[in-house]
Amino acid sequence: MGIIGTGFMGGVHARSARLAGATIVGIAGSRPGKSQGPHPSADELIESGEIDLVHICTPNHLHAPLTLKALAAGVAVICEKPLATDAETAALMAARAAEAGLVATVPFVYRFHAMVREARHRVARGDVGRVRVGVRRH
Repeated sequence: MGIIGTGFMGGVHARSARLAGATIVGIAGSRPGKSQGPHPSADELIESGEIDLVHICTPNHLHAPLTLKALAAGVAVICEKPLATDAETAALMAARAAEAGLVATVPFVYRFHAMVREARHRVARGDVGRVRVGVRRH
């Protein structure tokens, strides 16, 4: 697999992928100096033929073009939120994934996010009092 995006979310995805046992072929950044591995750009990583899955962890406006490029290359996609900047483009992306018979998904898992880890730590330590779930009726 590969990762496009070297910022905070790229790091979260890389950690999660490694914990799941994935082999990361390369991480493409916005500039060759930020990339890791033999493919200095997103395009080269997608078109390398060395990956069957790519995590897209770039700024929002790049999600759609990179996802569509990956799907066209026969590469499954995990795209960070939001999938697209408008509903029409998101629908196009979903249709292209279906046409290609590829998995394309958006992760809604926050357990490795720094703020969630901090909140969990505070709850476990007892800093926030008793945590309850319920419906408030007026």
